[in-house]
Amino acid sequence: MRFYIHHDGDPEFTLAVSWAPTDRRAVRDLCALVAKRLPATAGTRHISLVTENGVELPAGHCVCACVREGADLIAKSVARPPSQPAPAAAANAAEDLEPYLKAADKAYGARQLARAKTIYTELLG
Repeated sequence: MRFYIHHDGDPEFTLAVSWAPTDRRAVRDLCALVAKRLPATAGTRHISLVTENGVELPAGHCVCACVREGADLIAKSVARPPSQPAPAAAANAAEDLEPYLKAADKAYGARQLARAKTIYTELLG
């Protein structure tokens, strides 16, 4: 499978990519490959890939499932890798979940498995 990745920023850059149809690597791996190939003057090491229609490719999805033969993708600069959450958001999420996790651990320790299951279900639901 062959497709093309364009960087419209400074400098303009096009990369022709040959990708084996059996290659199961994720979009984030392709982003890392493109970031390494960008000229140093591009000033970015983290990119996301966007289709011609402006739809961002999910970082965790398989490249073969997201990209069609002959596709043109656009490399966009991002502040951080798309697969990593913002540090502040992760810290806030941990603080928000702490009371639930403590209650679930306490219920589990007291062998109240049904209560622990209910709490975990609420967290995931």
